[in-house]
Amino acid sequence: NRSDIIEITVSSAAASSEAAATAKSTELEIPKTTVASIAKDTDASLVVKTDSGSVTLDNKTLETITSETNGDTVKLIVKENAALTEAQRAASAAIGENGKLFDLAVQIGNRLLHDFQGGKAYVILPMPQKLKGKDILVIYIDDNGLCKILNHSVVKIGAEDYIRFTTTHFSTFAVVDKDEAEGFIKEQNAAHVKELMQSAKFKVTTTKTSKKSVKVQVAAKSSKSLISDIKSLGYTVKYQFYRSTKKTAGYKAAVTKKTAAYTNTGGKKGTKYFYKVQVRVYDADGKLAAKTALKQCKYASRTWTKGK
Repeated sequence: NRSDIIEITVSSAAASSEAAATAKSTELEIPKTTVASIAKDTDASLVVKTDSGSVTLDNKTLETITSETNGDTVKLIVKENAALTEAQRAASAAIGENGKLFDLAVQIGNRLLHDFQGGKAYVILPMPQKLKGKDILVIYIDDNGLCKILNHSVVKIGAEDYIRFTTTHFSTFAVVDKDEAEGFIKEQNAAHVKELMQSAKFKVTTTKTSKKSVKVQVAAKSSKSLISDIKSLGYTVKYQFYRSTKKTAGYKAAVTKKTAAYTNTGGKKGTKYFYKVQVRVYDADGKLAAKTALKQCKYASRTWTKGK
């Protein structure tokens, strides 16, 4: 119970009969009661070593696994040379001829666990033979074939190079040639951000401050994770706040902020002001990549009571 690490080594030779040379799969089944005991009685992480690298599940992830009501068995699957689904086919251009797919999964009963709910997994994968000596990227491929670049490091284990990265969920990952994949991922992200911004809806709210000024705040109505998703792709988000004395016209830019709120400190007493926001997205070079129209933002209003 005082262990920091509990380690299990699994050989791919003991994998399921579905494993093949082209898609080597290593599976480990553990009673959920065992995982629950580790999560409850220790602060330890669970390390599973396979022929295709290792996966470390931290204690918080083990808690998340045991909170699932489905099934009595936990199955950890590490699959090398996995295949893309039909919906993920768009990512094949990023993988190219030299890239290599890895599929990581935690299954409880018949349900796959995707989100670790605050937990983390630390993954170590072997450097693909075709990528030795090259600059690489580690990417996560979502269910729609969108690629997200993950931070990684390269470590020596014995005489061989291994790739190490951290993730908060399991799915399909790939180690790819940076020169081959970077341009495609950049174009894919740019198109995805434009699509998100074109369909996004925002709502402005206003409140009075203790000094009777007006605090203006904006939030995405269409998706709570919209802004964080865009930022996770390496983009910068800015908010241009507008004000008018009319509901449907006459909006003029008041201020641009990196935060989703600003305090309006000036106005004419008794005048009702209407507020809207334009959301702007900039790429890593500082170039405007996408922006919303004012019609995509629901206004808020407030009568100015401060001053003469």
